[in-house]
Amino acid sequence: MHRRMFFGVLIAGIAAPAFGAMAQERLERRESRLDAERCERLEHEEHELRERLEHEHDRADRERIEHRLNELRQERERCRR
Repeated sequence: MHRRMFFGVLIAGIAAPAFGAMAQERLERRESRLDAERCERLEHEEHELRERLEHEHDRADRERIEHRLNELRQERERCRR
């Protein structure tokens, strides 16, 4: 009977099972892919909001859209780091 060493990887405060460096690499690649997908969604949402802003005439709606655009720009700044 073979025994494997059991390692815990801390993810957002939760210990998750992993087996060595290969599991850590897979986890890092997955997190990187998820980050890239999130950044892509943010970019897409920002583009859509800019288009909506061009056609919006109501002042309150324009302010709401501009506020969300500022939030998106701040979130996307984290993507560039």
